[in-house]
Amino acid sequence: MADLALLAYASWCSMSLFIVHGTQIGIQSNIVIFLEATAPYFLARCYIRSADDFYNMSRLLFWIFVCILPFGLVETVTGHNVYLELFSKIQTSIPDNPYAPRWGLRRVQAFVEHPILFGICAASIFSLTHLVLGYGKSLLRRCTQSGLAMVTAFLSFSAGPIGAVSLQAMLIAWDRLFKGSNWHWKLIISGILAANIVIATIPNQSFVAFFISNFTFDQSAAYFRILIWTYGIQSAFNHPLFGVGFGEWDRPAWMPSSIDLYWLIPAVQYGIPAAILLLLAFGSAFFSVAMRKGLSPKLSEYRKAYLLCMAGFYIAGWTVHYWNATYVLFLFLLGSGMWLLDADTTEASQPTPPSKRHDRVSRRAVAGIRMRETEKEREV
Repeated sequence: MADLALLAYASWCSMSLFIVHGTQIGIQSNIVIFLEATAPYFLARCYIRSADDFYNMSRLLFWIFVCILPFGLVETVTGHNVYLELFSKIQTSIPDNPYAPRWGLRRVQAFVEHPILFGICAASIFSLTHLVLGYGKSLLRRCTQSGLAMVTAFLSFSAGPIGAVSLQAMLIAWDRLFKGSNWHWKLIISGILAANIVIATIPNQSFVAFFISNFTFDQSAAYFRILIWTYGIQSAFNHPLFGVGFGEWDRPAWMPSSIDLYWLIPAVQYGIPAAILLLLAFGSAFFSVAMRKGLSPKLSEYRKAYLLCMAGFYIAGWTVHYWNATYVLFLFLLGSGMWLLDADTTEASQPTPPSKRHDRVSRRAVAGIRMRETEKEREV
């Protein structure tokens, strides 16, 4: 279902642009939109097919951000994006956009267009680091590695990434507190539904507006996000089937054109069916993996890491728009956990295979034994 829904989403987005703008947009924009939505997801879907693949992906992402962390610390203290400055000497790079500092420190932009996007990318590896790389390791090593991921996400000084990584940390602590029980996740879901119902009873209030207004650093930014939600929903209903494409969406003239709500943008630009298909793809992937039965303890931890990573993306998506590298990373990670649906539980329950170096040593030892046996046979 997730595969088909994502293909349908990408196809609908491309078709809506042809209908809204005609041929003047050209084939190139439609191809880019289609490939950005499908290529990263199916790349992960096809090539991450085992626990070892998932572990190696998590380790690679962790070390990428460990290497970027020193540049981030320099940037937040000195105000200079050394990372972009170095790469700009080699080839044209994205512009350095210093934003207003928070707590007297610069918000780290690093390799993406906005600090909040850098925070989202860093927050995505927190649960993968703690639960996948840390599986079978000591608590100190787990907390040290995941702490590095948390510090990297905090350097963005943005509510979305900080909320995403905090959510993952709290849910991991909740799971450890009630480990072995079957009701603690049901309690969480029931609490969220109850909170939604209570907030909905407040006049002129919704769960999205309540979340945006109470979980942001800047109240003016929260106010604009609420306006974006209000007028964006109205614009989507004004153009329900194919949206407004790259044109201006319905809003007051004094409002900026940016839409800082990832889950709302498809409805505004490509029509309500596009938003439904995207949510269907995400929900199908999330809940199908969540409902997988008979997993070994190791695979259960890997599944938990994947689900918490996706939960962080989902929550942060109500405060920011994913585009370019962040959008591609999100869809890649969405497809990276689908192997759990086909996982061989008997094979996965075996210990993690030895390292390559140990494996080479073992092969050499076996070859030596066989050689000595052959020499003895010759002597006989």
